[in-house]
Amino acid sequence: MKLNITRKLVLHFAFVLLVFSLVVGSLFYWMYSRYSMEVHREDLKARAVNIAETLGSMLPADVSSGQNSTEPGPGMGGNHGAGQRGGQNAFGSYGAYLKFIDDIAMGDVWLVDQAAQFISVGSGRQQINYTDLPNEALNLIEGVFTGEVAFSESFSPLLDNASITVGAPVYDQNRKVIAAVMLHSKIETMKAAAYSGIRILFLSIALGLIGAILVALLLSRQFVEPLKQMERTTQRLAAGDLNASTGVDQQDEIGSLANNIDHLAQQLKKADQESRLIEQSRRDFIAEISHELRTPVTVMRASAEALTEGIVHSPDQAHEYHQQLLAEAIQLERIVNDLLELTRLQNPDFTIDKTKINLIEVLSDAARASRRLALSQNVTVHCSHDVQIWPFEGDYGRLRQMFLIVLDNAIKFSEPGQEVWLKSADHGGNGLAVTIIDHGVGIAPDQLPSIFDRFSKLSSASNKKGSGLGLAIAKEIADRHGVRISVTSEPNVETAFEFTFPKMKIDSADLNSIDE
Repeated sequence: MKLNITRKLVLHFAFVLLVFSLVVGSLFYWMYSRYSMEVHREDLKARAVNIAETLGSMLPADVSSGQNSTEPGPGMGGNHGAGQRGGQNAFGSYGAYLKFIDDIAMGDVWLVDQAAQFISVGSGRQQINYTDLPNEALNLIEGVFTGEVAFSESFSPLLDNASITVGAPVYDQNRKVIAAVMLHSKIETMKAAAYSGIRILFLSIALGLIGAILVALLLSRQFVEPLKQMERTTQRLAAGDLNASTGVDQQDEIGSLANNIDHLAQQLKKADQESRLIEQSRRDFIAEISHELRTPVTVMRASAEALTEGIVHSPDQAHEYHQQLLAEAIQLERIVNDLLELTRLQNPDFTIDKTKINLIEVLSDAARASRRLALSQNVTVHCSHDVQIWPFEGDYGRLRQMFLIVLDNAIKFSEPGQEVWLKSADHGGNGLAVTIIDHGVGIAPDQLPSIFDRFSKLSSASNKKGSGLGLAIAKEIADRHGVRISVTSEPNVETAFEFTFPKMKIDSADLNSIDE
């Protein structure tokens, strides 16, 4: 495995954080640059206005009244030399002040006279010719002399750097514009501040990314450890250790997965135990059926050998041996048929045809059929029913077979002259209780728990022909119909088999059809 889950988690987390940082950094740079530009523009504006107000308070009255100043030429283009001389007389004494302002204003400061023909610059600058000014710069100056505070980037070619310029009017004592202050600031200065903020931002992002990766490593280990524990548990389960457990106790999806694995381990253990029980049951079944088949097969073989070898000479003895062969063949056939019947009923794919029937009719039919055997043994079968109609959905033939098995056993284990009762009683919400009662030899207490097992039969002279599968078949039929079956017995006093049938909701039309 080239990349384990810890590395994948850290890489994915770092990638997401990096993309997030780039997006946030880009947005921050764009917004911070715009914000820095706006702040710087406002700062330039405030400084330019302060400088203009200071100059306005310092100018002499002859400048404010227009004395010693040349007349303006048409528009912005007057005589440069004359303007220069007049301007020198008007603003010459403020050169040192402009140089001082230039030093503390963190930008170039220009002073333009009222006629827009004289430009006084700060320290380290050469004189500017009006012809060098672009039209946009002249438009800015015109706007300032109308009383506006204006911005422009048109002075950049003259300053040899990309710059932003703010112009503020200088007022005399009569609030007339007599000059304009031009404050220039390099754009790269503003961008340097933005770049400094961006560097700090990305340095913080880098440090945060390193810290986040360390935290992701710690968290991923806590996240991965339960998964490793579950992996080890599944490997133990695959190796056959069904006692393995994850030991993970978390209230989240990982905890739910661990609980499911533990539940799966329990189910596998239970299935393994059931498989072992089934295997043991299969072995017991083979042993039981081998034991049951051994007796008739042995008797049949001994009789056949006696007849074949001529040991029997008397016709009466030969007839007796033939009778024995026939009886054992019938018994063997009965065992085989019962085994096939029980196997079909125990097969989940075997379907029972269920229809809406009157259960009382099934009971009456089974009682009539059992009276033939009862008559031969001088036993009387009585019926007692609380209701005449009990709607039920089931297989008529199978239910009749179930009752006949129990009735035949009751008659078989009864003494001549005794009675067998078939009773049904409506228990309301608890359903219909059907009870078969006899007063024969009964069932010993130690045999009651296994009475419905295969090949479980009483050792009695009256049960020589029993296969030991009848009650197992009756139990399967009852289970297929959702019927509870139970037995109580007091030997030589009373034995009672009770069937409890659930109550079913059937409309009147179905009841009428059953009644008919």
